[in-house]
Order: sequence, then structure tokens, then C-alpha cells
Amino acid sequence: MKHLPPLLFVAVVLAFAPAGLAQPDTTEPTEINDVQVLLRNNGFRLSRSKFERGIQVRFLVRNTGTRPYRFKVGSFSTKLLKRGKHQILLAYLGVRGRFAVEQWDARERISRLYIRVV
Repeated sequence: MKHLPPLLFVAVVLAFAPAGLAQPDTTEPTEINDVQVLLRNNGFRLSRSKFERGIQVRFLVRNTGTRPYRFKVGSFSTKLLKRGKHQILLAYLGVRGRFAVEQWDARERISRLYIRVV
């Protein structure tokens, strides 16, 4: 019986410990945003270009041009897409700033736009 109060104290402390340590992870993706990307012969179009930091973006890339094109976000890119083909490219936007997104054909860059992460 004399060991009961210390055990009760330990049980109470352990019960409240997880609640005291719980914190939201601000850099974990909280939502996924779809962005339509249309690759055309005279450049490409994005459905939006401004994003909040900490989200994941799903670039839904479709080639509507007559020649094969590829879409690049940083060091990631789609394969060379023939006319009418599509591909999904995922990107986690964990850093604020201005970043280039580009359209390439088989040899050279065709167009460049910038997205903003705030």
C-alpha cells in the first residue's frame, strides 16, 4: 500500500505526457493542390502560379501541341510527351521563394514561367 501513491503519480504523468509533447509539423504537406499544365507549341500555361509553403502540388501535364514536349520543375521533369499524352508530376513546396518551371522539346528550352511559394 505504501508504493501506491508513487505509482499513481507516474501513471498520471505518463497519461498527460503525449499531449504536452504533441506539436503540429509545419513542414509536413497538409493538402494536395492540382495544377493543370497545358504544353503548347508557343509556350505553356499553368492554372495557377502562387502557392503556400508546405503544400504538395500535383502538376497534371498534358501536351496539346503538335510536337513532343517535356515539363520541368527544378531538377524533376516528365518524359518527352507526344501530342495528346499526359503525365503527373508531384512536387513538395517546402521553401519560400520564386522557382522556374520550364517547357522543353527534345533539344532546347521552349518557354519558362515562375511560380511563387509564400
